[in-house]
Amino acid sequence: MHFDFSFEQRTLAESVAKILKSLPPVTQPAPYPYHPGEPMKALASLGLFGEGEEGSPLGHTDAVAVAMEAGRTIVAAPVVEALAAAVALSGSRPEIASRLAAGEVPGVAVSGGIERRGGELSGEAIVPHGAAAGFLLLPVAGEGARDWILVQPGDVEAAPVETTDITSGAARLKISGFPAPAAGNGADAMDRALRLFALAEIVGAADACLERTVAYISERKQFGKPIGSNQAVKHMAADCAVSLEAMKAAVEYAGWALDAAPEDEAAAEEASLALLSAASYVGEHGRRVAERCVQMHGGIAFTWDYGLHLPLRRILFRTATLAGVRDGRKGLAAHLLD
Repeated sequence: MHFDFSFEQRTLAESVAKILKSLPPVTQPAPYPYHPGEPMKALASLGLFGEGEEGSPLGHTDAVAVAMEAGRTIVAAPVVEALAAAVALSGSRPEIASRLAAGEVPGVAVSGGIERRGGELSGEAIVPHGAAAGFLLLPVAGEGARDWILVQPGDVEAAPVETTDITSGAARLKISGFPAPAAGNGADAMDRALRLFALAEIVGAADACLERTVAYISERKQFGKPIGSNQAVKHMAADCAVSLEAMKAAVEYAGWALDAAPEDEAAAEEASLALLSAASYVGEHGRRVAERCVQMHGGIAFTWDYGLHLPLRRILFRTATLAGVRDGRKGLAAHLLD
């Protein structure tokens, strides 16, 4: 069976890449050279997030292709979070679909959590681009149910928070005594989509790191020859390439499996295992590839202007929040020992 992207998916990814690469590069922490709403509106104009209240037309595999491009071109906007909400929630939550389709900036929690107790919500969450968000999506647990709720920015306390990723524009949100809305649906689907698309973004960021590194070691000369001709550097680059291909296969297969999951129970179990496998592998190896690329560059990779630290920072941020390396391994171990 062939799991590579289709012609339509590659064309979609190219259109997304064209938009993202047209933005000014981010080389410093906020304020950024553009508002997060600019890329969100441009991507919405492609129909990625649907039209009106109809919901997104994308499947998981389509969105994986888009998320990889978001990783290759690090932008200061919540592209992955918007994709997850569009794929997982917009079809059943028209109040979310319409706002995504309009290009509003979503503030989606990537860590922390909100608890439901006695009909009220309380807790904290870290939300990328929380200060710029037009609406918030927060995970709620407690009283026997898990849900993602829609909250207006004015209903929470928000304060900037420093993270590894300087392009995240993260805010720490606090909510206390907020009336709990009626339970919605799609919580599990949202959790899966967020993890999958974060993993795809890691793959794209690692791919960009390696592509840039191969070009650098082919041109940079010491003692009259390219540093890439040294055996130790060759082996390091080759190891990165092998890891990257395995990462791509894991994420693409997980996307395909999730698209096939509604068909039957066996497909749903396969999708769950595929996502756990991708989380277990990609989270660790994405960081390793990026770190080795920095090493092959030498000191220049750490400079602000060169910018190789940006994909590494994004990978570290995603690994610490959404990738779920430990959860992936625990889940696989539980399945194998069952």
